[in-house]
Amino acid sequence: MGTKKTCKYYYLILLIVLFACSTEIKRLEEKNLAGKLIRVDVNNSSYEVGITHIFKNVIETDIIKRGGNVTEIGENIKISVDIIEIKSDPISFDKRDVANIYNLTVKANIKIYAVDKDKENILKNFRLTPNYNYEVKGLTDGELKRQLSIEKAAHEISSIIISNLVIMP
Repeated sequence: MGTKKTCKYYYLILLIVLFACSTEIKRLEEKNLAGKLIRVDVNNSSYEVGITHIFKNVIETDIIKRGGNVTEIGENIKISVDIIEIKSDPISFDKRDVANIYNLTVKANIKIYAVDKDKENILKNFRLTPNYNYEVKGLTDGELKRQLSIEKAAHEISSIIISNLVIMP
């Protein structure tokens, strides 16, 4: 009977230690861009109007959430996002040959530079092409779903940029 009671206490102590360690690791992960001055430039080369601010706001918000500082001058790191193309292609049709499901594709070139005394050294250069499907039930519904898909693509691009920033020295 005594060994069962002792075993319960050991499990309780082990649980407390694991919980304490996991919260410390999470706290370190959340603020892993602390002290970095980062500038975000978004260039829209597509024909889509008004998406520059969406991508810039999403990326800057994610940087701030991770403890980084967003600046326009005096940066340590510069992120350049060039949105090449945003395209919606129909992938499903209803009985009247009207498209009701679309595939949204966003093509973007991303460059991350280390800025050192007015000189930029490229650290990463990659291309992303997130794809999202959205269903259209009406004209206004279609535009709303398309905008939500563009925001999802911006969040995906931002998360990949942040993950690349985190592993950089």
